Amino acid sequence: MHRRTFIKQLFCLPLLVLGPGVREFAQDRPRFDSRRILLLDTHVAGFRYYEGERIWDHLDTGDPLELRREPSNPHDARATALYWREHKIGYIPRTDNVAVAGFLDQGAPIRASIKRKNGNARAWECLQVEVVLEV
Repeated sequence: MHRRTFIKQLFCLPLLVLGPGVREFAQDRPRFDSRRILLLDTHVAGFRYYEGERIWDHLDTGDPLELRREPSNPHDARATALYWREHKIGYIPRTDNVAVAGFLDQGAPIRASIKRKNGNARAWECLQVEVVLEV
């Protein structure tokens, strides 16, 4: 028996032992997408100070966002603004923007999208975004 075959059988053993409910659960789980690597899952900083609240009703989960670097930003040299269409809705938080800014500066294919909207959350947590690296 080859090592790869053994390992596959070893990992499938719990599915056989635990029954059909576990097998159904395993089939429903999302598959790993080798073309996308999640870099960041975070909220939008400064959302209430830009156009986010004004266009709130137009924003939808899954909408693409444009990432724009602002290296001359006086508050943060790694500032990365988020735009929905041509509307600035805020920034990647300063505590999370190191990798995103680095990838953008190198011209890497990274994309952002709206992951979650929560109108009942505090203003700085109402919009969750996801940033992925496409490989």
